Order: sequence, then structure tokens, then C-alpha cells
Amino acid sequence: MAHTNTATTSAEKKVRFGLLPKMLSLTVIPIVVVLIIVGIFLLIQVRGMIHDLKKADIDAQGSAAAMSIDLYFAPYFTSAETIADTEDIKTLLKQSYTGGPSFNFDKAAGKIDAMKVMQTFSSTLDNGLQTIFVAGVGNNQYLLADGSCSDNSFIVADRLWYQLLVKNPNQVIVTPVYVDEIT
Repeated sequence: MAHTNTATTSAEKKVRFGLLPKMLSLTVIPIVVVLIIVGIFLLIQVRGMIHDLKKADIDAQGSAAAMSIDLYFAPYFTSAETIADTEDIKTLLKQSYTGGPSFNFDKAAGKIDAMKVMQTFSSTLDNGLQTIFVAGVGNNQYLLADGSCSDNSFIVADRLWYQLLVKNPNQVIVTPVYVDEIT
């Protein structure tokens, strides 16, 4: 009987040893696989959230920069709008437009009054404006605040700022910096 006990004991050991791998394969391995899948899913979610946060941060920085630019240029926009809204400038521009190519700022009746308006804004405002000028579409000339006037080779319609104004009527526009005969 002792021999039988030894056989049973080794059979029991085999059964016990056989149950452990089965338990591992049926419980632990699926749990590990599920945890790996959950980990991958969480990693993807975290990466997406980080991407979204970075994008939101870049958008916020862009908005802040745009606001800073708007605030910086606001006095210039106000000055330009105020100058353009004066009766003397409106009259001169209307004469330029209706007079066509033969109209000359040098001979315009409202030249002196328009110059005074531009000079007043140039001298009284500490706004960093380099120059103030009025450009005529009909006569292809510009009149500077100091009274100097171009010939009719100044083709207004070819200028970027004019093209932007045509696309955005009644708005003050800002162009990239450029060098021309005025600057």
C-alpha cells in the first residue's frame, strides 16, 4: 500500500502541476493581455490629449499675438480713419476721382486744406507715423503732408494696399513693410 500511496502522490503532483499552467493560461494570461490592450488604449488617448493641448496652446498663442498686433496698430487705424473722415480729405479725393487722369493735386483747390489736415496729424500725434499721404485713383498721384506731389506715374491700382482695400472696402488694412520712393 505504501507503493500505491507513492503512485497516487506522484499522480497528484502531476495533476497539481498540470493545473497551475492551466490556471495561468486561463486567468493570468488573459488578464495580462487585457492590461496590455488597456495600456495601449490609454497611451493612444494620452497622446491624443497631449496633441490637442499643444494645438490649443498654439491657437491661444496665435490669438494672443493677433490681439497684441491689433492693440499695437489701433492708434494708427484710428488716425487713418480720422484723417480719411475729414471733409477736406474727402473733398480732395472726390475731386481726384471725378477729375480723372487730368486732375493734378498741385492745382487742386483743396490741396492746402488737405495738407493742413495731414500736417496736423503728423505733428500733433506722437504715433510714429513716417508719412501721411493721399493717393488718387483717378489721377495716379499722391500728395504728401509736406505738399510734395508725384507725377501721374504712381499707378495706385498696382499697389498691394490698394488691392487689399478693394477687396476689403471701408477697412483699414496693414501691408508688409516695403520700400518705395516715399520711404
